[in-house]
Amino acid sequence: PSLSMRDVLFAAVISVAAASQLSFPTNPVGMHGGARRRGGFGYVSQFPRGFYVAGSSIRDANGLYFHIDKDQTMLHNCEQLYINRDTGWYMAYVEVDGYESVGGHPSREWLFIDKDRNDRFGTKGGSYLPAAGVYWEHVLRPDFGGKIKMNDKVMTRHQLKDFWEQDEPATVVGVNTEGVDAPITIKLEASGKQVSTQGFRVKPNKSELSKHRTWEGKLHEQDEEAFDELPWQVIAIMSMEKMEELYRDKQAYDAKISPKLGITSSSEQDDVAFLLGNIADVDCEEGRHEKAHASYDASAEQARSEGNMRLVAYVHARKGWCFRRQFKFNEALAQTEQGLALEPSLSPVLFEHALALLDNGRIPEAIRTLESLLATNNEWDNLEKWLLHAHARSHHRKRGYVTPQYCVGDIVATKANYPRLWYKGEQGKVLGMGDMNAPLSIQFSRGNIIGTQEEHVYKVTDPNALEGGNYSETDPLDFHTVMNIPADFTAKELRAAYKKARFANHPDRGGDQDVFQNIALAYRTLSDDALYHDYITGKTLPKTNYEDPTLQERVEARYFPEKQGFRAFGDPFERKKQLQEEKRTEAIRAKEEAERLAMEKERAEVEEAVKPDSNINNNEGVDHIHTEL
Repeated sequence: PSLSMRDVLFAAVISVAAASQLSFPTNPVGMHGGARRRGGFGYVSQFPRGFYVAGSSIRDANGLYFHIDKDQTMLHNCEQLYINRDTGWYMAYVEVDGYESVGGHPSREWLFIDKDRNDRFGTKGGSYLPAAGVYWEHVLRPDFGGKIKMNDKVMTRHQLKDFWEQDEPATVVGVNTEGVDAPITIKLEASGKQVSTQGFRVKPNKSELSKHRTWEGKLHEQDEEAFDELPWQVIAIMSMEKMEELYRDKQAYDAKISPKLGITSSSEQDDVAFLLGNIADVDCEEGRHEKAHASYDASAEQARSEGNMRLVAYVHARKGWCFRRQFKFNEALAQTEQGLALEPSLSPVLFEHALALLDNGRIPEAIRTLESLLATNNEWDNLEKWLLHAHARSHHRKRGYVTPQYCVGDIVATKANYPRLWYKGEQGKVLGMGDMNAPLSIQFSRGNIIGTQEEHVYKVTDPNALEGGNYSETDPLDFHTVMNIPADFTAKELRAAYKKARFANHPDRGGDQDVFQNIALAYRTLSDDALYHDYITGKTLPKTNYEDPTLQERVEARYFPEKQGFRAFGDPFERKKQLQEEKRTEAIRAKEEAERLAMEKERAEVEEAVKPDSNINNNEGVDHIHTEL
């Protein structure tokens, strides 16, 4: 693993210490899972040469922003301007003109401006460095939106003595983008005079604003999507050499993942969607299983006589699907194995084989089959969902799959010294999946977490002797196996399976009480959309702390790194996760407090109801009561 960037820079969480110096807490993150360095302060006395931005769900907002000379065609007076070379977005430190700034600074603010030159996010100015995360706000300013083009109708922003009055209409008759000081030429309607000026001295004509308003403003306090769009990691880069080094690293990263994009099998789509198979599928769905299998067999025979073995393999896969609908998982697996023997790289066959393996409880093999499908056709529908499904079930079985040789919890030792990382024979525990370059995430005895490759370590412990319990093919936490249902079950199939399992395992009929309770828990989870989503995406799996990546994030990093983008400084969502954890904890505490108050109120009402009436002689009727007793 490379550690060449460990000695860089500063997290952009800023407080003004003095007019000439800024103080801000450092927060660099180690490469490849290194621990975050906490505490400390640094000082700067100039604007950075660039920024590294990550964590926004708007992918174009992320990346490296390089300092550039002023662009006088911008509608803002930009004192400092940075551009994202890859996406065309801007970061700018601007003069506030005619509007209320974000953060309340009287004259300056930081902005993110999209490639169409619409203001997107703003944060408080008055500092050399901007903040990150919730310190940014969404902004919507039609007066500062869009690029100035020939024949645009504009108005002057302020009076300029001897030239024009405020809000004077004009037409753009010239745009020079060659870096001149006054690149915009306008023709004033009142006088007909032509004047060269800067972009920030004009604004779109009110009748033209709809052309420039290309997005809707949002409040991240009220909108989860807007919350995700914020730039959660903003890191200042103080030298152009470091900017260029980071950009070379990003280009190398992009080149590495680019072969993964758009892998499809060019010959799959022609004859796979055969006619008879569709009819057989309908028969199977409607319960006419014998008729469906007869149609499958006829289709396979016809394809075999024509020498179309790809079609024969596909028919085997569909017949396997039909067997799975009948809960005949062994027969389904036999069919998909026959299909793979004929066409080992045909995507529909690989997919059905993976599901048949899942239904038979052979989770690691299912994951490897899905990985083969990914290498063959990474655009297969919902492939990421199924990889996550399989990994979640492997973790619920307490055998979290990491690689074919290693699972979560395995104890490993290093084969040789690796300077600054580990020494020979140092032991660690497999925490989970790393990225595609370093698939094993290992926590060593000193507490440091490092991503590495399989060839650098060897297994020390028996994989079945894991903390948290031994592996079992029928672990009660694998609810699909408990209910004996297909991985892609329908609501109707779930109800039928529950009825059958409940009847067979009811304690009144001699069934085991624990098994019966597991069936009830499994049905409750699988039948509730929200509970099932959390279960099958791994959200219910235990985490050490909020900073740990979720299973979904690990799966995405391993198989679809292009979705996460270039990460030069670790997890960009660390602060976001912390805020979400605080919000979740606050909600739990509020709920507990509400329940406590309700119980106290109920207790007080009960005590008031049984409190003796002071107006009644408590001795009256005592003898009578004794007599009755």
